[in-house]
Order: sequence, then C-alpha cells, then structure tokens
Amino acid sequence: MSALIKIAIVEDFELERKGLIVLLKQFDDFEVVLDCGNGKELLEGLKTINLDIILLDIEMALMGGRETFDRVKYKYPRQRIIMLTEHFSDSYIIEFMKKGAASFLSKNSRIEKVVETIRRVHQQGICYDTLIANVLIRAGTT
Repeated sequence: MSALIKIAIVEDFELERKGLIVLLKQFDDFEVVLDCGNGKELLEGLKTINLDIILLDIEMALMGGRETFDRVKYKYPRQRIIMLTEHFSDSYIIEFMKKGAASFLSKNSRIEKVVETIRRVHQQGICYDTLIANVLIRAGTT
C-alpha cells in the first residue's frame, strides 16, 4: 500500500469540517492530520506537520481564506491547496487559480468529486475540471 495522502481541512463551520472528516475517513488512502477552524490554526499546524493537500474555505473568521492562501503560498510555495467553498463564482475561480490553487470545488460537490480531485492533485499537482477550464478560457487566463 502506498503512503497515505495527508490532508488538512480549514473550515470555520465545525459541523461542515467534522462531516467532511467523517466522509474522508471512508477512504483508505486519506488521513486528515490537521483540522482547523481558521487560517491561524493552519499556519500554526504547518510548523510541525507535513501535508500533501489543504482543503481551504474562503470565508472564515479570524483569518479568511484569501489571507491564509497568500501566507501559505509565501511560506510554503509548493503546498497544494484546493479551494472548497460556497463562493463558487467565476471571479473567485479566476483569482485563486491564477494565484496557484491546485483546484477549486463547490461545497455542494459530491464526495466522489472531492475524493477524485484530492487524488488527482496529489498525483498531478493540479486538477482542472471542465467547469474550471471553461471559466479560465473565457477569462483568457489559460
């Protein structure tokens, strides 16, 4: 068996965060090693824990997703971040993909899509589905 994919979930709504952890535990190749309610907790955790993937919400108290993303990418430029948010709009997709997000998912995504995206990002470093690709093409960013 290959090494587990080490994941951090950064989401301020505890019920959503814990629910996602329960769903991801069903998959033998995943290990949620960091469970954070905001960006400050993530940055603290990154000092001591090596991660493969960060699932990051945009709208959070204390330190939101935008500031968290920028700080993580500055300190850990190779870190793979998948945006997982209810703010699934062209402007957010373009912003975060241009800044180096590995993928962008709606919180309304089925768990199978989240799992597939995590695996593809882990293997390939990035995951553009058709929707993301079309948004980036329309914006002229590809």
